[in-house]
Amino acid sequence: MSGLTRRFGGVTAVDDLSFAISPGEKLAVIGPNGAGKSTLLKLIAGQDKPTRGSIELRGQGRTDGKPAHVLARSGIALARQVPKPLGSLTVEANIRVGLTAGASRRSGSAGERLDDILEQTGLHTKRSRLASQLPLLDLKRLEVARALSSDPVLLLLDEVSAGLTEGELDDAIALIARIHERGTSLMIVEHVQKVVHSLADRVLVLNWGSLIAEGTPAEVTADEEVGRIYLGSGRQAPTEGLSVRERGEHAPREGARLELAGVSAHRAGITALDGASIVIEPGEIVTVLGANGAGKTSLTQAISGLLPASAGSIRWNGEDITAVPAHRRARLGIAHCQEGRKLFPGLTVAENLELGAFGTDRAERRRRLETVYEIFPVVRDRRRQIATTMSGGQQQMVAIGRALMSAPRLLLCDEVTLGLSPRVADEIYEALGRIAATATSMLLVEQDTERSLSVSAHAYVLSRGAVVYDGAPSGLSKSVLHQAYLGL
Repeated sequence: MSGLTRRFGGVTAVDDLSFAISPGEKLAVIGPNGAGKSTLLKLIAGQDKPTRGSIELRGQGRTDGKPAHVLARSGIALARQVPKPLGSLTVEANIRVGLTAGASRRSGSAGERLDDILEQTGLHTKRSRLASQLPLLDLKRLEVARALSSDPVLLLLDEVSAGLTEGELDDAIALIARIHERGTSLMIVEHVQKVVHSLADRVLVLNWGSLIAEGTPAEVTADEEVGRIYLGSGRQAPTEGLSVRERGEHAPREGARLELAGVSAHRAGITALDGASIVIEPGEIVTVLGANGAGKTSLTQAISGLLPASAGSIRWNGEDITAVPAHRRARLGIAHCQEGRKLFPGLTVAENLELGAFGTDRAERRRRLETVYEIFPVVRDRRRQIATTMSGGQQQMVAIGRALMSAPRLLLCDEVTLGLSPRVADEIYEALGRIAATATSMLLVEQDTERSLSVSAHAYVLSRGAVVYDGAPSGLSKSVLHQAYLGL
């Protein structure tokens, strides 16, 4: 890879990236949410084209810009995080689909190669089973088996351990190690640090698409800069006008209480939440921390009703809302400002805001608009502008304002400062302080641990969907955070 860059509009996902993978190497790529890891794999696999820069494969020349099926025949295969087999076909038939792509590199017949892959991946006893009937671990095995069917010289693995239990994780690590023993080069994108430490010879650390560290697993996890990008800048949030006290230090406020008890949820067959229990007292700011893939976004979606709970209960103001749909939860006072802003393109700022108060009369909408404009004066000034033409920080203000238009008693904020400059992030937190002063409860999911902890009454840390810390922000040690984020 030489000067590899990929831009999406004004967002640079991969930024002037240069590195090489040696034959037989086990290379891991890590980094926080939004670092560009999955985009990098798609560029190498031909599922996306670089804005500039080049990719070369030994013996094949430049491969950038070539379609995915050509690269599969050249010896590059991608196993994705979420398996997508042909569900109506058997395990054997799914693997057969790719066998012709590797014919030029294979000795022996296609049938012999098929039997070898089934044996290697532990699917030989399930070769006649429909892919749609497989449990998660076998679906992961099948995803890898399909990638192996083209006899790759380079196997790209995109978080193939996501959602696996501890025992299943050991099985997945053993499978990947066996594949490498046969001479296949590996490029592993992972957030589960056990996989990285068990398998990788060398690790690249990305942040905002740029390479910021390189070394052995031990070297990069001990690197101070790596710790900083995972845990945040260490910058305290502005707290002027905001009374920041930990849970139990003040009398409970009037208002609604949220309680999750043993909540589990699944996404595409993968366990996203695993028996999570959290409480948000009336008027509290609570922060939820954890590495990419820990289940933070899934937690907010389970609370707002976008992701159904498969076990446990969710109570709001004493009422069981576990089975209540998202639109009714919004009317009960739970607002969700999702990661990525999700503004309506083509609509003005005012039109985006008013959709947050859908169903209310004109007088009430105007009253709520005035409240938003007081919190975000720049939004008032830009109210007639198309929302998606504003700067990233201004778009985030509109997204928060739209959530406030429902007059919530609980505001769920998922990565509302992600990608923003420290100055703009301070402006967002100043606004959150003004919102908190109205006795609105808040749940903050943030990349910057120090910033969010500095305004919170209580903290939770998630790891692989489970709560591993439940307590005061002052009691949350760096060792707990390093364990959750970097596996130390």
